[in-house]
Amino acid sequence: MIAFAETSVPYAPTLAPIVRDWALSWEPKPRISTEQWAEENVHLPEQITPMPGPFLIKRSPYVRGPFRAFDDPVTKQMTLVWGTQLAKTLVLQILLAKVAATIPAPCLLATPDLSSNRKLRDKFKLICQESPNIWEIAGVHEWNDKVLAFARNLVFLGYAGSTQT
Repeated sequence: MIAFAETSVPYAPTLAPIVRDWALSWEPKPRISTEQWAEENVHLPEQITPMPGPFLIKRSPYVRGPFRAFDDPVTKQMTLVWGTQLAKTLVLQILLAKVAATIPAPCLLATPDLSSNRKLRDKFKLICQESPNIWEIAGVHEWNDKVLAFARNLVFLGYAGSTQT
């Protein structure tokens, strides 16, 4: 546990949260698999799925492979070759949600065009809003055509021909 001493410096109350967060960032975080994290944190809204409610691996067990590959530090790239409507976009959105909530690192999400970018962004926002743990942990500060600004990271949005890509 980290303790902070009282001080008479006038700006100390403003800096205290920053210093505390910096010090706490050095504490090791418990590792949780993406499979377990998704089942504990992701709730699917009825607007995007015929099976709303908590995300369950048993409904689509084939997503285990991409989740395990994401957790493997050796894997640098994944290619999902699946049929249509088989959770490829959902896998991407769950991975993005996990990064937003647990890994403070900037990301780039690129799509073929602005229209598909907006659809993906809006569906992702619905998942975040429906999932209280994600919404509470990640926080959302700004959503627009260029960036999703979370409390601890930024997801830059790009599409073919945009200045972000």
